[in-house]
Amino acid sequence: MEYLGMDRVDLFALTFISALTCWIVESDNRHEKRLHLTIIFLLSFFHNVLVAFKTASWGRRLIIEGRLMALRKKLSFLTVGLLIGSLFVETSQAGPAEIHQIERAFNSDTADRLSALTETLQGYDAFIANYRLSTKYFYSNQRSQAASVLSHLIEILQQHTDANPNDAESTALLANVYGFAINAEPAKAVVYGPRSSALMKKAYAMEPNNPMVLLCKATIEYHTPTMFGGSKVKAQSTLQKALSFYQSHKHSPRYWGHDDATILMGLTFLEQGDVMQARKYWQQAVSLAPDNRWATFLLNQHPSL
Repeated sequence: MEYLGMDRVDLFALTFISALTCWIVESDNRHEKRLHLTIIFLLSFFHNVLVAFKTASWGRRLIIEGRLMALRKKLSFLTVGLLIGSLFVETSQAGPAEIHQIERAFNSDTADRLSALTETLQGYDAFIANYRLSTKYFYSNQRSQAASVLSHLIEILQQHTDANPNDAESTALLANVYGFAINAEPAKAVVYGPRSSALMKKAYAMEPNNPMVLLCKATIEYHTPTMFGGSKVKAQSTLQKALSFYQSHKHSPRYWGHDDATILMGLTFLEQGDVMQARKYWQQAVSLAPDNRWATFLLNQHPSL
């Protein structure tokens, strides 16, 4: 029995290869994905060669036009399937799997896993990994390491935004990083402050309803001193808007910071003396990210009255 020029053995091989390809696409490591897909392609190629030789006498019948056509058809069929699988791999490179991997590393005990990710990830994933690593160093009182990572992050983000001026999320992240870098190196506030403000205005003008852009905007508003334009009230308003858009962006390949925005919203209520409302948001953050240590710490530090 044949179907599209393939016998039962061919169909079984195609089914197996397709299933294996789908399983590989779910892997977190993009380099492993490429390696495994290459191996699968080679296996499918040799499978077709063996089938051809099995039905020929020492390869003499391979010159028969019909057998050549069948070989081409089967190999083309498998190749197209693998190319489609490769497309899925490429589109998943900047995706939830990588962001989730970064967040798990961020909430681990040490910075080792995050540091390793900064060496392997690329593009926006690498920006987030470096941002998380600098945060981990800063709040672990490793200020020199934090400053070093932030300096590197500013450099690669600046290069990226120069080449991609319409990337609102990366522009907003760069604005946030400039603001955060002032904490690590206060002497640079005169330079970094205006840059942060200008970049944030640009990012917000491009995508005012993007929750990741709004999170960066709210973070800057919350941490900037009042005399320089910061405001906890403004931050709370921006966070309300961000939280209203996060759900609709849940499947974005750059979805991150939902729990951060929720925690920060709680902190704005804490500033107003409303502990119960603050705890409500921190509990929501734990629901979003059960391993978020910041939310758990705040809940323990501010028990319900």
